[in-house]
Amino acid sequence: MKVLRRCRKCGLEAIHKNDLNLFVIRRGRPYNRDTICKECFNSMKRAGGKYNSTEKRLKKKWNPIHTKRYGQRMYTFKDKVIRCDYVIRKNVCSECGKKYPEELDRQTVIHHDKYDKNNPLAHTRELCFSCHIKYHYKNGDIKGGRKKGFKHSEATKKKISESHKSVVTIMTKQQLKKLYVDNELTLTQIANKYNVVPSVVYQRMKALQIPRRKRGRKKL
Repeated sequence: MKVLRRCRKCGLEAIHKNDLNLFVIRRGRPYNRDTICKECFNSMKRAGGKYNSTEKRLKKKWNPIHTKRYGQRMYTFKDKVIRCDYVIRKNVCSECGKKYPEELDRQTVIHHDKYDKNNPLAHTRELCFSCHIKYHYKNGDIKGGRKKGFKHSEATKKKISESHKSVVTIMTKQQLKKLYVDNELTLTQIANKYNVVPSVVYQRMKALQIPRRKRGRKKL
């Protein structure tokens, strides 16, 4: 028979649903009952002891979930957190050799060269945070905020280049001075008029040697 609830003080077990009436009500817990029976709860109250629910005990610092040692047993596998019964990390980077907490601000990352569903820890190595990002940049996994293998087609490249050229030729020095100096518009407002990014306007102003305003001031 399956045990529904067990008292952590006297070891009383609730096998049937009617036995759950012997346990303290606690909302949010399995079967809405806590892991302590009513007799033990009342005896603790009579003795003057403080009763801490399971939710309060989880928030305490001594709980192993919140300790650094328990953090060494955790790793991610395809955006899923997995906890082990034994320590996985040595907290030493395999690339630069730096240690935590002497030389590193955070713990090492468990990097997967290959993903194996049957054995999630296979083909893994420890890397620090900086070495982990450098590795993905070298392999092209992170490139300009886009995923690996992303490329514009030749037709879209031509359209982008033609639109930039046409916009840059339209932006003359007189027009930019009129908008930026006389009308006191910002770079984003000017960019919205030409349907471009503000960095294009900034580069064009830099090429035409138009001085920029100080931050917080509209006039030169």
